[in-house]
Amino acid sequence: MQRYLKAVEDKKSRLCVGLDPALGEQRNDDVIAERYGDDMLGYCLDIINATSMHAAAFKINSQYVLFKLTVKELFKLNNAIKDEGCLSILDHKLGDIKESNQSAFYWIQKAGFDAVTYSPYPGNIKEAVIEAHQKNIGLFTLVLMSNPQARWIQKDAPGDYPPLYERISREATRAKSDGLVVGSTDNVRNLDLKRIKSSSRDDMIYLCPGLGKQKGSIDNIKKILGDNLLVNVGRSIIYDKHPGDKADEYKKIIQK
Repeated sequence: MQRYLKAVEDKKSRLCVGLDPALGEQRNDDVIAERYGDDMLGYCLDIINATSMHAAAFKINSQYVLFKLTVKELFKLNNAIKDEGCLSILDHKLGDIKESNQSAFYWIQKAGFDAVTYSPYPGNIKEAVIEAHQKNIGLFTLVLMSNPQARWIQKDAPGDYPPLYERISREATRAKSDGLVVGSTDNVRNLDLKRIKSSSRDDMIYLCPGLGKQKGSIDNIKKILGDNLLVNVGRSIIYDKHPGDKADEYKKIIQK
């Protein structure tokens, strides 16, 4: 929390830039510029250099980088983020039994990440928080995601009351999870936000994806969840011709 507050204060920003660096073979649109070829590390370093003055954090999507970049390259990437006074979050949605989680936290620490996103599906949130904190890694627990497919299990399951996301929020709070992942799309209603807020600590950090390509909005999130936010914007920034200007634009949108 102290490192988060320092980054927010130094940067005067609650923007989190999402690094989702797709190669041409992975997707037909929103891909690394042709001049980079398959130089994923170089592309990410240039994005960090262009946007870090406007961002408090970077969220690196493991689905894009873990099979491409080595641990040494990830360490270099995270050092560049930290040199700019920003936090580095691995968006991995980790979730497994204790021994597997321990192995993951070992490599996450070796790669130099500050925090990781965590899936509560295995049920061992408290155990995972303890293991992460022993490695000086923060844990952001998934509560209510931005994609509409999450509704049927996280909030709209028949007879599920209180909804699963609220029970997860309470358990993550008891377990001393550092933050919660709460989407900013219309999948997340005001009532959902109020339930999450009432079931979590005052010093909880809310990592909010969905602004940008997913057409999310943070007006109600700011009103209900408060100031402890990291609002993630990925593709709308990193694939823009002028990522620095775009990051500044979203920084100002969040500040409003």
